[in-house]
Amino acid sequence: MAVRLPVIMIHSPPGGSRWQSLGESVIGELIGRPGIDLTLVGRLADLATGSTDRLTLESLRGDLVVLDWQPPDGILADWHRLGLDGARAPHRDDQDPAPVSPPTRRIYAFDLRGFDDAAPVCDAVKRLLESRQTRTFTLGGIGNGKPTTAPPPSNPTSGSTRFESVESVESVPSPADPTRNRTDGSPISHRDESIPGSTSPPDRDRELDALVDELDLLDP
Repeated sequence: MAVRLPVIMIHSPPGGSRWQSLGESVIGELIGRPGIDLTLVGRLADLATGSTDRLTLESLRGDLVVLDWQPPDGILADWHRLGLDGARAPHRDDQDPAPVSPPTRRIYAFDLRGFDDAAPVCDAVKRLLESRQTRTFTLGGIGNGKPTTAPPPSNPTSGSTRFESVESVESVPSPADPTRNRTDGSPISHRDESIPGSTSPPDRDRELDALVDELDLLDP
């Protein structure tokens, strides 16, 4: 599931064409941007119980951005007066608050009066969205966060498969292997008399008898 970042913007800037133009530019840059859900509401301090804007804020869950025309501490004060939860979280344009750890809800507050152009506001919001996507996909998409351990060594007696080196098995031929071949490719049997130095048991008996006869002739 794709990560999305709700952005609440107070659409009633203080008097002056400068702020009015900035607000319109921010809306034009953020509305419809992938991963960002932009919601326009009135001033937080003016939202009545049961109003559409207040019900919209109460329906939101998770971390979010609030773009207002007052300092961040004033934004959080109005937010909490509405009975909404969350803590002021640090970001590049508001580094005063201490880091917030889950499950506490993060509120990234922006005072739009500190910006002269819509581009840095939109870039800051995009960075927050990217940081949330990185945390989610690194921990949830790739692994379970547990260290990987090597599998235990195989136990020959446990029924697991043993793997031996092919060279160690075939480098020493068995003398009783009838499938061994001569250099010309023909099979060699154990009683093949064409192999120099190989004799069968009857031949050895005859040779012993002849040797005994020779010894008897030499005996005076």
